[in-house]
Formats: sequence, structure tokens, C-alpha cells
Amino acid sequence: REELHALADTARVDYWDLVALQLFGDVWRASQCSSIAVYGRATATGELIAGRNFDFWDHGVSEYAAVIIHYVPATGLPFFTVTWAGVINGWTAMNTKGVLAANNTSWGRSDSLDGLSTCFMIRKIVQHASTVQEGVDIIRNTPRACGTNMLVAGGSPPAAAVVEYDHEQVAVR
Repeated sequence: REELHALADTARVDYWDLVALQLFGDVWRASQCSSIAVYGRATATGELIAGRNFDFWDHGVSEYAAVIIHYVPATGLPFFTVTWAGVINGWTAMNTKGVLAANNTSWGRSDSLDGLSTCFMIRKIVQHASTVQEGVDIIRNTPRACGTNMLVAGGSPPAAAVVEYDHEQVAVR
């Protein structure tokens, strides 16, 4: 909230409009995004290779408003995120421990405003998880807003999981 208030004041925009923008990915669900993570025998040296696309229809926003933000939070791990101007957490992020989180929209049975939105879940993972398992645990133990498939990958030794969830249920693959 402090960051959103500071951004709203600096950009001279309405705070509540900026809050609504943060929920863009939960309200307007993109169906074309995908992520990949391979490691171990699937790579030449066993290292983890991860990728993410942003090929959803964004009305041209990525052409003029795409940004990479590097955060050094007061608590937790430093990280960077790929996002758009005005969206403070984005849909893909990676921390200094090499743990990344990427959202791939899906629909679950249960959505609720009584849960953490997708881009804030990504931030919580990369700000506080040193391993993939810690990222999975964050998802399991945090009230979730809506359905998604979250890729959590990286760390040392390399690992990866796709966590499919909605407000009520979690499945780890």
C-alpha cells in the first residue's frame, strides 16, 4: 500500500485507479501466455533453463510501457520483475537466489476477493523464497484470489514446479 500510494502521488494519478490496475491480470485473463523450465537430463549441463512469453493481446501496451524493475525491499530478497509502467509487481519475476515465478492464467472453480492477487503472489514468492519448495509453500499457505498456473523454478540445486490453484484448492505438478 505504501508503494502504491507513493507511485500514485509521484505519477499524479488516483490511488484507487492504480490499485485497480494491479488486478488487471486477474480480471482480464490472457489465454496465450506460457512458461517453460527444464533442468537435469533435459539440458546439456544439468542447469536450469527457463523462459516465458508475453504473447497475449495487450492492445499495444508492451510497445510503449514495458519495463524491468529491480527491487531491493526493506525485508526479503532483492528481485527484478518484467511488467508495464504502473503495475508494480508484474507477471514474471526472479530473485537473487535464482528463484523465479511466472503466471500462466487458468480458470479454477473458485475466485474470491478474499485472497492475494496473482501479481502480488509472484512478488511474495520471489521476495521470500530461497527454494522452489519455499515458493510452493508460500502459495499453499497464502489465501489466493483466483485461478492460475504458477511456474516456480530455479534455486540450487535446480528444481521446478507448476502450482495450479484457485481460491480454494492447490495442486502441485
